[in-house]
Amino acid sequence: MRIKMLAAALLAGLLSLNAKAGFEQFNDPIGGMSVFELDGATWLWYSGWGMSDLRSITTDNRTFELLPNVNAYGDGTDPYWSDGAGDGNKIMEANTLFEVGSITPDTGRVVFEFSVDALDLDARYAAKGFIKVLDQIGGSYAAFELAEVDIIGPGTHLLEVFADLHPGQLLQAGWSLKGRNANPADDWGSVTVTAINLFYESNDDTPPNPDPMSFAIAPVPTSDSEITMTATTATDDNYGVEYLFTNTVNNTSSGWQSSPTFTDTGLSANTLYTYQVKARDAGVNANETAWSPSASATTPVVDNDSPTPAVMSFADTDSSPITVKLTAVTASDVSGVEYYFACTAGGGNDSGWQSSPVYYDTGLTPGSTYSYTVIARDTSFAQNSNTVSAVTDVTTLDAVSGAFSSSLTGFSGSTDDPAVQFELEKAGLTTGSINPDSAIDFGASGAVFGDGFGPSGRNVLKTIATGYQGVSFEAYATLTFSGVNDLSGFIGIGQGIQTGVDPNWGVPELNLSGVNGVVAQFKDGTAGSGIFNCNLFKFISGFADQEFLTDPLDNSTDTIRARLIYDAVAETVNVSFNTNYTGGAFVAHQNMGTVSTANGAASMWDGAPVRVYVGGGEGTVVKDFVIVDTRDPQLPFSVQIADTVPGGVVLSWDGTFGYTYDVEYNADLVDGAWAADTSPGASAIQYLGGSISVTSSVENASGFYRVRSE
Repeated sequence: MRIKMLAAALLAGLLSLNAKAGFEQFNDPIGGMSVFELDGATWLWYSGWGMSDLRSITTDNRTFELLPNVNAYGDGTDPYWSDGAGDGNKIMEANTLFEVGSITPDTGRVVFEFSVDALDLDARYAAKGFIKVLDQIGGSYAAFELAEVDIIGPGTHLLEVFADLHPGQLLQAGWSLKGRNANPADDWGSVTVTAINLFYESNDDTPPNPDPMSFAIAPVPTSDSEITMTATTATDDNYGVEYLFTNTVNNTSSGWQSSPTFTDTGLSANTLYTYQVKARDAGVNANETAWSPSASATTPVVDNDSPTPAVMSFADTDSSPITVKLTAVTASDVSGVEYYFACTAGGGNDSGWQSSPVYYDTGLTPGSTYSYTVIARDTSFAQNSNTVSAVTDVTTLDAVSGAFSSSLTGFSGSTDDPAVQFELEKAGLTTGSINPDSAIDFGASGAVFGDGFGPSGRNVLKTIATGYQGVSFEAYATLTFSGVNDLSGFIGIGQGIQTGVDPNWGVPELNLSGVNGVVAQFKDGTAGSGIFNCNLFKFISGFADQEFLTDPLDNSTDTIRARLIYDAVAETVNVSFNTNYTGGAFVAHQNMGTVSTANGAASMWDGAPVRVYVGGGEGTVVKDFVIVDTRDPQLPFSVQIADTVPGGVVLSWDGTFGYTYDVEYNADLVDGAWAADTSPGASAIQYLGGSISVTSSVENASGFYRVRSE
């Protein structure tokens, strides 16, 4: 076994010296005095006096002259200390010792070696050397282990105890003088002792875990002259651990260190380096693991050149109602390239540095203009950039509530793919889910729903266009099922699923009593309730307690065609189903009833964004989603010149929900042609309630205006 010295310090733990053979100076010793009655057994009190009071004289904390303590005699008249006849009245035991706390579980045999160099002590005093383990945890300080020897003459003594059964307890080693207190004027002699060794033999022969070591993070370049790596965090039953990393190419190492992370510096560029790591515990035996398997990394070449082209530009731009697609000219560099798309106007979003030359900025406003630039940089540690592109403007498509039609079979892939989501948006649809990791898959059969929550799923396809509260329409969707137990689907008008809004669930489990399985959630009028407007009809089959269809679905061949009829004037919704649908005209085999979207005297919608949406549980397939606008033709409306302003006029008229308006201008009714008024806000005006007001800045005193509705 390897040997390690113990230096003494009060409650300082097991402190290391070099080796058993060579004595190193102990840290400061401590002293204390116990006072007994003359019987020598009745303990009275203890005092941790200083070394001078104990009359323990040392210059090096190694060799001590121990003298009897006789200073508590008084003037010979105090009956506590004196018997009145010139002698003491108490037994005093003075201790000079090294104290080490918190014995560790692997502290095996503890050895205290000392020599007696001189002895002329009066016979009324007894000297002893000792090593002991005391109960500091329980507070009694009783001795669990004790080895002691009477000092009766010069010589060398070796004492030992086994401490591994008492982890956390107190270890003491030293000397005691015990005898009757006496007149300080008397000379009672002394004993001189020298501490030679205090050491223990460790029981710990187990290296840290894991053994062999491994890399948690393999070596990776952090510059063209540095490589950083992280070892798997090692653990040891008794001690802390240290790590040693070696560069086997340069034959250099980190030296033993406490951190599991090491950065090797001063390396050459474009050079392969190989590393290993091992760990050791901080115990007396310093048990080491085996070396890890080798791991390599190559420092990159030094790159001071910017990517080409020297000036960036856009190869293409495209837009949906809520997303802008930006495609940069492909840049090249020996180190690889990254792109940064910045929105400079309009309130869009920056991309951050990305490896793809294509960026989708989403969550935008329909019919709005956004400005962008793009720049490229190489992926060297110098991160050299080229020159930023010129500003490019992109306008998102309008989203107008009204007629809509999509087979849902013209897409291939998942909405997890931004390109698929973008093409879906260009068709006028977007997705919703309370699970941000959820997706809808598309194929030849249509939109396949899944990865939802509960029997109803939590994914929807919804129109980007809002404002359907003012549009009378009929909506249709065809649904088939995969044959799993979750034979459910839904079609609705309202908010749909809005991610990040709690508790705005897309499929509320609230059955309106007596309405044939119609499921609806109405707006909670309480301020700050967080409930958004939602009116939803759900049909479920395959569950005994939720059988809403009179002709239950029981296998994967069943197909239904759902129809939702919304009357914007009466504010009512009706849903019916064509069961076992095989194509052709819709036939209402089952009517789920009609409900009102008016909540008391107020409209359910109350300004919320109202969409039309469809969805289903796991395995539901939806296709042929159609919205037919059934509004009456727009009645004539009157446009007024409400005011004049410098360089133009203010036009005002009453609008109708579901319609959009465009202002047109003609300078000459005889020979001129009507043209779009290019004034800000004069085109694609969506009616949101109240009176519409537009300021035209066309400067011509004899001009004519008209407003077209759609």
